[in-house]
Amino acid sequence: MNLLARQDFYTRLRGQLASLIPRPHTGTLWKDIVFLLMIAFFQTTFIPSIFGDFIRVDLLTPWLVMTAIRQQWPSATLLAIIAALCLETRTSTPAGLYLCSYWIMTNIIIQVRAALSWRHQVPWFITYLMASLWVNLFETFVIFLSNGNTFMNWQYWVAVSCRTVTAVAFGMYLCREWHSIDAEEPIPE
Repeated sequence: MNLLARQDFYTRLRGQLASLIPRPHTGTLWKDIVFLLMIAFFQTTFIPSIFGDFIRVDLLTPWLVMTAIRQQWPSATLLAIIAALCLETRTSTPAGLYLCSYWIMTNIIIQVRAALSWRHQVPWFITYLMASLWVNLFETFVIFLSNGNTFMNWQYWVAVSCRTVTAVAFGMYLCREWHSIDAEEPIPE
């Protein structure tokens, strides 16, 4: 069958460039780490410079949800730790906030991923929504315990809502290839 495939320079170049498109599960751990660091950089430096502090966008949570569904558990846990450390270095929240929330989120998804059918949009949507709510509410709870309710005004809740909506929308964009009925199950065996 390989004899029928085109083997010219442009076909090989297109194949190599397609492997460099950022996605949560490339099949190689070092590429996954590089793409995760790119998304973390984009979330923590580039987006705040455009939108400021009012609009907060969460790209790492849906990326980690997809990683927890697609990867084996050691790789998914390692990537969750790396993502949490990237966020821990950029925030002033108490140490361990993102480590704890991402570790719990990743392990729960790994435990329940075999019980859900990922060919439908509803499990994806609910998983992205619950993961985003978990991280946002965990962050709100920890900040409330350390600072009190001085920060809880309507602007904070609008920012949290915007962060949840963007996380779910980005997640649904990431998983669009598994939305058809004839798609393969994305969980590893």
